[in-house]
Order: sequence, then C-alpha cells, then structure tokens
Amino acid sequence: MNVTKARAGVPTPHLTGDGTQATARTENSVALLAAERNGSFYEQTVRGNMFCFSTAAAGIVMAAAANTNEFCIWNPAGSGVLFVPSKLNWATVSGAAAIAGALQLYTQVGMASAIGTGAPFSVFTDIAPASFLGKTPKCRFSTTNTTTAAFAAAFGASTGWSVYQGRPGTAMVPVVFSQRLHGVVISPGQTLRICANTAMAWTAVISLWGIEVPYPNVN
Repeated sequence: MNVTKARAGVPTPHLTGDGTQATARTENSVALLAAERNGSFYEQTVRGNMFCFSTAAAGIVMAAAANTNEFCIWNPAGSGVLFVPSKLNWATVSGAAAIAGALQLYTQVGMASAIGTGAPFSVFTDIAPASFLGKTPKCRFSTTNTTTAAFAAAFGASTGWSVYQGRPGTAMVPVVFSQRLHGVVISPGQTLRICANTAMAWTAVISLWGIEVPYPNVN
C-alpha cells in the first residue's frame, strides 16, 4: 500500500510551478494543516480567471430597473464559461435621495451573443474590465446598453442594501457598501444587472469582482 507522507512543523514558504512534488504539512498532533497564506481567491487570480467590472470613476445614475443604460454583465451564448460573482462594492459620488431606495440584482436569459435590430441587445457599448494578469474575459460589460422590450430583465434578488437620506438638506452619513456574493452564477446567454427598485437621484461607482470558470459537463 502506498503511503503519502507529511512533515510536521513549518516548512519554509515558497512558490512552486505546477507539477512540482511538495511535502504536505501537519500539526505536531499529526493532523493535516491547511492555512490561508494568500488573500481570498489567490488561486483564481494567479490563474488569470479573476476580473473586476467597474463603472468609470464618475459613476452612473442609479435608475429603476428598465431596459436602458444599466450596470450589466453579459455572458454571451457559446462563451463556454460560467461567471461567478464574488464581491460587490458600491460608493456614492454625488446626489441626494428624495426617497429611500434599494439596490437589487436583475437577470435575463436567452440573451444570445449578437447585437443589432431584433437581437436581445440593440446597443451594447463594451467597457474593458480590469484583468490582473492581462487576460481577456469571455463575459462582456457595459453601462451603455439598450435591451429589446421582449427581453426585459426580471428581478433576481436583493443586495440587502437600502439607501436613504437621514434628514432633508443634510449630508449622508458615511457608509461602506461592500458585500460578498454567494450562490450567484451567470450562465452563457444570461445577464446580471445591478439597479434600483425605484429611480434615485444618486450617482454611484459600482465595482463587481468575479471569476470565469469552464462550463461544467453535467448530466
């Protein structure tokens, strides 16, 4: 019987290439020890699968869910990947809220891969995402887009964030809007939109991090 050996103690940390033999590490009670030495999603980032989709620094107006000019990530049909969002940041740039509003996730299916008259998107102006290793994603991103009426987005889920002005004429109390996302997967031919439940006079910068992984073969 083959026995895999592990060494107790603290081996010198180092980076190694794929396929290199390495010694596993245990506690002195011989329990296999695993520790997060790098930041979250290090493996996916170093593999070139992590991307950050972000509005311009000037931000966009948080409009109610419609068919035009919203924060939209589009995974075109035939991309061969799933897009898995991991973290969402939202920051106010300017404006005042006359009424309260909530930030929400909307989605569309059957969005194909073409742009033009009769297609799901008649307008979709691409914005290049940040790729930390220079890799080009399969997904597309835009804040200037027009959806054909037959493909209107449907409510998917709440982000859990509400935006309001505490008192008329006063500044908003500083708030950090940052959230890890769980259980959200965007398949080929599907979109993910971030918008409000109602029109709000807020201009905001939105950044969404996520990874692209190969579409699994499942029965």
